[in-house]
Amino acid sequence: MDGSLSENPGLEKRLTEEALYLLDNDGVDAVTIREVARRAAVSHGAPRRYFTSRSQLLAAVAQHCTSDLTDTVAELNAPDMAQNVIAYAESHPNRFSLLTRHDLLEGSGLNLRSQTLPLIDSWIAAYLDAIPHGTRTSAIAAFAGILGLAELASHRGLDLLEEPVPALIDAVIHGPVKR
Repeated sequence: MDGSLSENPGLEKRLTEEALYLLDNDGVDAVTIREVARRAAVSHGAPRRYFTSRSQLLAAVAQHCTSDLTDTVAELNAPDMAQNVIAYAESHPNRFSLLTRHDLLEGSGLNLRSQTLPLIDSWIAAYLDAIPHGTRTSAIAAFAGILGLAELASHRGLDLLEEPVPALIDAVIHGPVKR
């Protein structure tokens, strides 16, 4: 066996899995084409058949992460959806960070925003179910608040606040002061 790519149809998946491993364990800066190739035990040029740039590799990883996150929040109400986004950020801080770093994905040729829009649309629908007098703008602002909580959670910042997460979520969804 000469290790040619034609003998290894699962290589793209394996490369993405190795990139996910690096992301999870060492952060986004560790995810390079050369390091992914080394971990997959292929030549450093082999991944370029699938990913011509680091941004393409990161975009493929981000697609995987977006799919995972979307699956965890599908068809939930707003508080449960928010709780799952925060839990995802806590359990996968580097994956969550990548999803919020569109600057790293620019020029990849993959339209990640088109994949994240359904997640945002799901949030908007769930929010408007919870807050019938709400608007699309207030739903997006609330989602930004949830993402802020998730960012804090991903770095254990919520631990310092000593506030229960459900109460924080409620404040984001319903406003800081209930009428």
